[in-house]
Amino acid sequence: MPDIRANITQVASRIGRLRPRIHETWGRADRSSILIALALVSAAVFGLFLALSTGPSRSGLAAHGGEHARPDSDITTGSWFNTPLWQNLDEITADDATTQIRTAIDPTNDPFEVGLTNVADPQASSGHTVSYRATKTGTKIATVDAALYQGTTQIAADIQRTLTTSYQDFSFTLSAGEAESITNYADLRVRITADSSGAGTLTNVLVTWSELQVPEIPPTVTPTPVVPTSTPTFTPTTTSTPTVTPTPLLATATPTPLPPTATPTITSTPLPATATPTLTATATST
Repeated sequence: MPDIRANITQVASRIGRLRPRIHETWGRADRSSILIALALVSAAVFGLFLALSTGPSRSGLAAHGGEHARPDSDITTGSWFNTPLWQNLDEITADDATTQIRTAIDPTNDPFEVGLTNVADPQASSGHTVSYRATKTGTKIATVDAALYQGTTQIAADIQRTLTTSYQDFSFTLSAGEAESITNYADLRVRITADSSGAGTLTNVLVTWSELQVPEIPPTVTPTPVVPTSTPTFTPTTTSTPTVTPTPLLATATPTPLPPTATPTITSTPLPATATPTLTATATST
C-alpha cells in the first residue's frame, strides 16, 4: 500500500493545480466550468479520504509519541512474590524498592508472566519496545531472559541480561516482522525468567517495572464532503430605459397677413380762386 505521506502530497498537488482553473472559471462566471472544477475538487478530497481510511503500510509509519501497555494481571507467578505481581510493576515511572517483586533464593529457570493493558493496533511496524528494570541481591551470577508473547505465542525476546546489585534499565525493540506478527493487541504479555548460577552468597532476582510502548494511533481524519454551492447566475438587471416621448409643440399661430390697407389717396382739391382785391387809389381833394 502506498505511503500515506505520498498520498497526501499527491492529493495536495492535485488540488493546487486546480486552483487557477477554479479562479479563472469563477471569474468568467461560466457555470458549467465551475461545476466541473468543484467536482474535481470533490474527487480529490475523496481520494484523500480513501488514502487515510485504508491506512498506511505498517512498516512506513514512524512512531510519534506512543501508547503504553502496562501489567494488569498475573498469568503465572512461579516462585515470585509479592502477589499480585502486576500491582508492583505497573507504575508509570519505576519506583525501585518501593514496589518490587522477587524470586525465591537462588532461582533456577523461574519465570513469571503478566498480562498487559489493551492498546489499539497502531498500524505501524516500528516503535514497539519492551522495557523493564531489574537487579539482584547476593553474589552469585544472576540473569534474566525477557520476552513478549501474544497468548502462548512468543513474539520477540531480549538477549539474556546479567544483573548487578543496582537496578538497571533494559529494553528490546521488535523488528518490523515481529511487530507485523502481532494480530491481537488485547492479548499481549511479558514473561521474565530468572536464573542464578555459580558460587556465592544466597541470591535473589528482583524486578520493579515493565511496559510495552507502541506508536501513537494515527488520528482519524474525517473529510468534510465538498457540497457544491449554488452557482450564482449573473443575470444582468435590466433597468427601465425611460422612453422619452417628445411632446409635440403646439403649433404656433401663423399670423394671418392683414389685408393691405388702402393707401389713402390724397387728392389735392384746388382751392377755389379767391378774388384778388383790387386796390383802387381814390384821389382825395386837398
